[in-house]
Amino acid sequence: MQACGIVNDHLSGCWVREAVERERGAVALPASRQGVTPGRGPA
Repeated sequence: MQACGIVNDHLSGCWVREAVERERGAVALPASRQGVTPGRGPA
């Protein structure tokens, strides 16, 4: 799931975690998934 971008399993102190979160946030979700954070369910 990490390879697909569904889950970010980098530890909070990992040097790449912030960049991964930015990339995940840049993905446009389909209208049916608006308000749902990938890997976390409804916001």
